[in-house]
Amino acid sequence: MIASIIGGAIDGGTDEFPVVLISLRPRSYSHTIGQVIGELRPDLRVHVVEAVELTEQVDRLRPDVVLCSQPDIVDGNGGRPFETSWVEYYPYAEPPEDEIRVDGRSYGKRSVHLEDLLTLIDRVLTHA
Repeated sequence: MIASIIGGAIDGGTDEFPVVLISLRPRSYSHTIGQVIGELRPDLRVHVVEAVELTEQVDRLRPDVVLCSQPDIVDGNGGRPFETSWVEYYPYAEPPEDEIRVDGRSYGKRSVHLEDLLTLIDRVLTHA
């Protein structure tokens, strides 16, 4: 079941707003981060989904950005008729540091804070 997060863009329901799909582990991270992103970036449509629904919801929502804790389900958009920036975020990576990958490219391990995620999403959307 998909859970949409707050924001003026969601209420408007138009395609003019970039779509961000979030599916992080642990699940509580998805909801908390999704809520905050929706509030701080009201010009985005932010959706939170369970990991088992990720493939289906990527196909249905055609998001501009996917923020999740797993590798891209389709390598390099090869099987998708649309472009999606895939951001892998592992808040509990080993060693115990966060890891970020965008479209398969590693940005290394470092301590990642919410403002880092917001900046990354903004940057990805700007270059989309």
